Amino acid sequence: MRRKINLKESEQLNNRISEIKNSLGIKLNWFLIIVLIGITIASAFHIYFFDKSNWSLISKFLVCAAPIGLWVLVEQYFKRKKSGNKEY
Repeated sequence: MRRKINLKESEQLNNRISEIKNSLGIKLNWFLIIVLIGITIASAFHIYFFDKSNWSLISKFLVCAAPIGLWVLVEQYFKRKKSGNKEY
């Protein structure tokens, strides 16, 4: 049989859940996400306009590597969030 929790117990549970969330510190690093997107876009423009230059090879590498770095960053966020949900 289940019992309903009262207002005081509900408030204590919500406070504890928010404490655990804050202690885990699960946040996305938005600055790094914006930098990686910017690198991808800038490299793509560089390849488009200056394909014959010697720096084009670096831009081609960055167009491939920056989205992979972005994917890894977001994947780690969701893994930490999932393991954090098990905590409470």
